[in-house]
Amino acid sequence: MIKEIPDNMKTLKELRVRYGYTQQYVADKIGMSLNNYSKIESNIDSLNKTSIATLVKLANLYKVSKDEIFLG
Repeated sequence: MIKEIPDNMKTLKELRVRYGYTQQYVADKIGMSLNNYSKIESNIDSLNKTSIATLVKLANLYKVSKDEIFLG
């Protein structure tokens, strides 16, 4: 059985790729380790445990609404 990737996780990666950012660049900009950011982008459990402050930083970095980050 193939698990579908949740829309909000696809959105994070799509935004990062669209801007030409590496995971390391995004991690540095939002003040976390590469390992932690990678988990957010690829693991729904990590995304669900991410602080609202971090999600707001991501929305600001990508110049998108908070809803796009929260809801995908």
